[in-house]
Amino acid sequence: MRTRLPRHRPRRPRRGRHPHPKPVPANDGALSLAVTSPGDGRTLHCDLLTWVEGDVRRPGTGLGRSGVRETGRALAHLHRAAASFTPPAGFDLPVWDARALFTEDSPYRPGPFRDLLAPADRSRFDHVAARTAAILDRLGDDPEAFGVVHHDFILGNCHTRRTPQGWSIGVLDFDETGWGHYLADMGPVLGNLSDYPHFRRLRAAFLAGYRSVRPLPVDLEAHLPVLMAARHTAQCLWAAGLVHSNGSEEVDTAEHIAYRMREVRRCLDLSP
Repeated sequence: MRTRLPRHRPRRPRRGRHPHPKPVPANDGALSLAVTSPGDGRTLHCDLLTWVEGDVRRPGTGLGRSGVRETGRALAHLHRAAASFTPPAGFDLPVWDARALFTEDSPYRPGPFRDLLAPADRSRFDHVAARTAAILDRLGDDPEAFGVVHHDFILGNCHTRRTPQGWSIGVLDFDETGWGHYLADMGPVLGNLSDYPHFRRLRAAFLAGYRSVRPLPVDLEAHLPVLMAARHTAQCLWAAGLVHSNGSEEVDTAEHIAYRMREVRRCLDLSP
């Protein structure tokens, strides 16, 4: 049975509260340029974006419940804009479905990755994959539930500032933007907030902020721990892709995957 989200009339957004990067065109008006790398001759595609003022904060470093509430509002504003967006012809983005999150078909291009998981973690990975697929299927593709999502909405991609009108949350790093479920887009930032001892209060503040802009049925909250775990399993594929696709040593792949699977266990323990 699919869950249909109720429609409501959200409050008017406050102007300028959620800035984001804007593209800077080249002299010929192009928004991206292809250049040849002087080192290895590869073709690189480059763009230039405006700066988003602010600082990355964590709960306990000046953010607190009011800032977390505004962070929930920021994500809801993104989703509200996406729900009213009509893509033009040729509009092409990845689809963050179960296949993209858990298989070698992922946009992260992880290659054969299951051997990178500890034997005890493989069944847990499959468990999260199966439960997430069931949740996404239940949510369906109604435009109130499915649309363009940030997919990397974490505290590290939110630049925060205090203003006379309250918190300003600037959102950046849209590199992984694609089609997906709005509920799943909450998983990354809620995973950040779960690191802190007052997680339940912070989660309540985040969801209250979100609901001040868009509807969110209470019964859907039961899915959030699994979707938080799904974020961590997908990051295992991201780490594998860094090495498989371009030989990057940006992270210690084995250590990173072990950390992500520990987080998977912790998130699943939050289930009601």
